[in-house]
Amino acid sequence: MKSLSIIIPIYNKFAFTKACLTDLSKLSNDHEIIVVDNGSSDETQSQLEHSTEITYHRLETNRGFGFACNRAYQFSTAPNVLCLNNDIRVKANHENWTAPLTAAMDDISLVGPTGGFVDPKRNHEFVYETNDPKKKINYMSGWNLGAKKSVWNKLILEGEEGPFNSQRYFCFFEDTDLSFRASRLGIQFQIVPVNVVHFGHTTAKTLNMNKMYLDSKKAFCERWKK
Repeated sequence: MKSLSIIIPIYNKFAFTKACLTDLSKLSNDHEIIVVDNGSSDETQSQLEHSTEITYHRLETNRGFGFACNRAYQFSTAPNVLCLNNDIRVKANHENWTAPLTAAMDDISLVGPTGGFVDPKRNHEFVYETNDPKKKINYMSGWNLGAKKSVWNKLILEGEEGPFNSQRYFCFFEDTDLSFRASRLGIQFQIVPVNVVHFGHTTAKTLNMNKMYLDSKKAFCERWKK
């Protein structure tokens, strides 16, 4: 059995996916990679569907970030699971960048390189995202977020295949909602530095990003209003 499952939701942007998978291929072989394709219309399917290096699963339509992550979670077999966006590049000579994340995964924590704060006193307005472990945060960022499977399993909602709430959110606030639920269960947050560059929102920019953000924020505020 591998020690780490890396799950990657994708929608088009094959150049990013190719670069991400190339970087991940430099890791030790003690991991598996599971890619869920949200119905891409570019060359993604033709380039990945016959790969022997990854587990590739295609959805016929775009079901959103959370749904794709949850579906990928169903294929994971390792005791540790890392949810990773495809719009990352590993810095030179840092092929073993997942090791600090895996080492930090314990029975009570979500781990990742960045977290953030939304202000519950101001309708959960976004305040900041940070990689500073000394700053106050109330959510962990979903672009690079890991935990032991025993921790992820505590966060699976009824009717879902994995820990994210795909019924309420399509894009944005899935990680914030998951983090708020984690806090209620006593699950802690650990900021762990990694040698990775994150470009951010490369997929969302091809969609109606503003509307998706506002819809998700409304759903989040309705769920977590005081």
